[in-house]
Amino acid sequence: MDRIATIKRNFLSAIEIQDIKDKIHSANHLWQESSQIATFKFLPYGTYSVSDDVYKSTVPKYKAFLDENFSIYYKKIQETISDYFGKTAVYDEHRNKPGFHVIGPGILDYKNYNYHKDGFKNLRGYTIYSLIIPIQLPNTGAGLNYIIDGVTQELTYDVGSLYMWEGNLLHSIKPFYLDEGEYRITMQMHIAHHLFSSLPSFKLKNEYTIFW
Repeated sequence: MDRIATIKRNFLSAIEIQDIKDKIHSANHLWQESSQIATFKFLPYGTYSVSDDVYKSTVPKYKAFLDENFSIYYKKIQETISDYFGKTAVYDEHRNKPGFHVIGPGILDYKNYNYHKDGFKNLRGYTIYSLIIPIQLPNTGAGLNYIIDGVTQELTYDVGSLYMWEGNLLHSIKPFYLDEGEYRITMQMHIAHHLFSSLPSFKLKNEYTIFW
């Protein structure tokens, strides 16, 4: 398996993308602030973006909203992941379902590099994968920078496609530019496989657990 892959191009249709985009913007009163960058928002917080206590408080708060608005997409994601790995994929009821990273509106000239790996200190004996579906991108484009064998490479995003990379892959948001009124919005999630954790919800055997 490649360390980074396009799972499915045009995973979402133009109609589906517009539906998701409309729902995200209509729920802008629910966007959660980033503690680091003012133009970065979350709907809801991802497990890596805040402390564990703050994260846990968002799960019951946002569960009904996410299920009501995005359940058909969650089913589609679950089926695609199950087919890709040839194993059962499940959602963890104690964690947020796939959510959204909202950046904008512009004007914003983002030139930072923040190379990191996706890992979680309260898990052990696991393999993490990260997945992303671009929902809205600036006219100048957006993507991911990553490093393999010391060589920096680049993945350019297409709206509606589903991408995945190994959690231990060193990667960073590719610098981007938002013109006035533009947004960079991505639907994001992680998959955990063969988890051995103190968390009861992660006591799984040969399943792939989807969370955000």
